[in-house]
Amino acid sequence: MIAGCIMPQDIQAESAPLASQRPVPIIDRSLLNPAETIVKVELDQAVQNCSGQAFEIGSLVATDVTANLEARWWIDYDGTGTPYRVTIFPEKPPSVTRRGSQLPASAVSKQVFAGKPGAHVIEVLVAYEDLWDPKDGLQRRLIAGHAGEFTSYKWVVDFDPSKCP
Repeated sequence: MIAGCIMPQDIQAESAPLASQRPVPIIDRSLLNPAETIVKVELDQAVQNCSGQAFEIGSLVATDVTANLEARWWIDYDGTGTPYRVTIFPEKPPSVTRRGSQLPASAVSKQVFAGKPGAHVIEVLVAYEDLWDPKDGLQRRLIAGHAGEFTSYKWVVDFDPSKCP
């Protein structure tokens, strides 16, 4: 028989508020660019080529006005690759509404237009910066206990190289 006694533990409070105190950030869908979820790549008559288009979430709502948000962008995520990352700092003066994030046209051109024809998925995930798991090699997972605490949006880009010179 093994005997033992309960030893009191010194419990340290976490520096980040608990999930129930800090709701998931919200993407303001009225300020998305492009506004459509399906985007067709067409010839731009002004420049005579299929130039890249920036993708943007124009505004976010986050109740923790002191914490940074981080947006991570993927194009055709397949379980590998490094995301394009943007840190979104608190507004000055503090506000629950923040400017959003953008995936520049150059990143889209390089990965989508240089790739194969057909549908490509552009996706953004937004979470509080301190919730991303630093040990996650795929850089897509949040730390334990916070797995669903992100917001996301996806666009489908239909690329037909025959429509581009």
